[in-house]
Parts: sequence; C-alpha cells; structure tokens
Amino acid sequence: MKLKDRDIWRALTLDDNAQPVAGVRDQLREGRAVIGWSYSPKLDLRVLKQKIADGEELSVQEQDAALTMAFLDIKVGDIIAYTHQPRRDVMLFAEVLGEYEYSDVGLIGEDFRSYLPCRLLDGLGAAHSRVPKLPSSGRVVKAGKNRVAVLESLQEYFE
Repeated sequence: MKLKDRDIWRALTLDDNAQPVAGVRDQLREGRAVIGWSYSPKLDLRVLKQKIADGEELSVQEQDAALTMAFLDIKVGDIIAYTHQPRRDVMLFAEVLGEYEYSDVGLIGEDFRSYLPCRLLDGLGAAHSRVPKLPSSGRVVKAGKNRVAVLESLQEYFE
C-alpha cells in the first residue's frame, strides 16, 4: 500500500511532566501500538462508543477516556507516528496490522490497555532520526489535548 493511500496519525505519549512514557517503544516492538487514558477495565473505547450511541451518560473517567475515541478510526495499513519516543528527539513509526483491542491488564503499569496490532517500521530512515517539524496542516480529530491527531501529509519523511 502506498503512503498516499494511508492515513498518518500522530500519537503523543508524554507523561504529566512532558517526558516520554517509558515502555511505549517496548510495546511497539511487541506488536502493540498503545495509547494511554485506558487504566481501567471500564474504559474500552468500543464500550464507550456504544454507551454514547445509546445515549447513556458517561462518568468523568469515561469522558476523559472518550477524548481518545479517534483511535477507533485508525484502519489497517495506516501509519502511527509516535513523536518523542523513546526520547524527546526521536520519532518512531508503526504500521497498523489489525483492529482495536483492549487488554484485561495494563500494558504499561495499570494504563495503556488500548492498542492496535502493529509492526514497528525500522526501515523508513526517519524512524530513528531527529523529530522532524510536523506539518502545520495537521488537523486534530476528536482527541483532547492533542493526544491523537491525523496529519494531512508526512510524505516527505518517507521519501
């Protein structure tokens, strides 16, 4: 699949001190593209999506987790750019290989239960280089605090 036929997504996995969350790269190597805000068995995004569709009220925790609902829009073949992983000056890329899953246990501590099966892309040149300046044309999609954003174009980083 050509890059132009894929959506490119950005995942920002920084802790409360704006430092890269340790363990994200390990999860990518294990074939799991993870996101946080999924620290409880009750925060499966599929369940939250259904509750919203049914008009049910969400708890405060569920409302916070629902800010990452765009993670459900990522399709097989799409690319996720993990900025600032495993350090602030590095970006990793992962190709999505499967549909959204939710772990019974936290994959990093008690958190990061939401994930997509993936493969870490080591052969793209940019995968382990300095973080390039991201295009200003990136548009945020239903993901508070810029946790997940789809980018209009990252083509230049793959050429």
